[in-house]
Amino acid sequence: MLLILQLCGKISSNSNDAIRYRTIYYEVFMLPLPFALLTRAIIEPMSTVDLNPLISIPPAALALIAGEARRRLVSYLHRWDHGEVLLRYLDAWLALQPNAVSLREGRARVLADHSRGDEAVAMLDVLDAERAPTATRRRLRMQALISAGRFAELDPLLDALAEDEDQAAYAWLLRGDLERARGRLDEAADAYMEAGARDPRSLAAVRRLAELALDQGDPEALAARLMR
Repeated sequence: MLLILQLCGKISSNSNDAIRYRTIYYEVFMLPLPFALLTRAIIEPMSTVDLNPLISIPPAALALIAGEARRRLVSYLHRWDHGEVLLRYLDAWLALQPNAVSLREGRARVLADHSRGDEAVAMLDVLDAERAPTATRRRLRMQALISAGRFAELDPLLDALAEDEDQAAYAWLLRGDLERARGRLDEAADAYMEAGARDPRSLAAVRRLAELALDQGDPEALAARLMR
């Protein structure tokens, strides 16, 4: 990690500044960190380039990040909503591995998450033309269609997915996302409740209901729904 920071121009080889950065790259590189500092990293994520070297890694250093470290870096950037940074990093990795399916799917996912659904669908079209569609890409496509506002294309896909008992909970979760995107919030809440009923162990439906309640400024309504 010190080598990567040196390539970023952030610290020198004998600098103690690495201590300053531990709270922001612990999640990525698994360095030892006291619990108190880890808590600070979670509740006070740093976002400026000067304080956070993880959002200003140059291509030469990115080329050194692979495997589990890369996965954790992607997870960190996604969690703290550094979408543009993540797209830049994915482009750098794709320049080195242009045929890497996981990277291309990852880029489509980020595009869909950041209201660039049409671009995500176009990427998935190319992938599906090269190799047989997978369950992962089918899910990505549905998320991308919601992001692109192409609701009419999504309805029959969700209906078909809901017929598969193993996929029904996820289908209802996406149905909720679709209704939310349409502005039909009561229908969205009902769909999330159905998703939660079909998979009581999943927190995804509860999280979506909480987001919906925050959007409406009515947490009491969420509590009432959960108590039904």
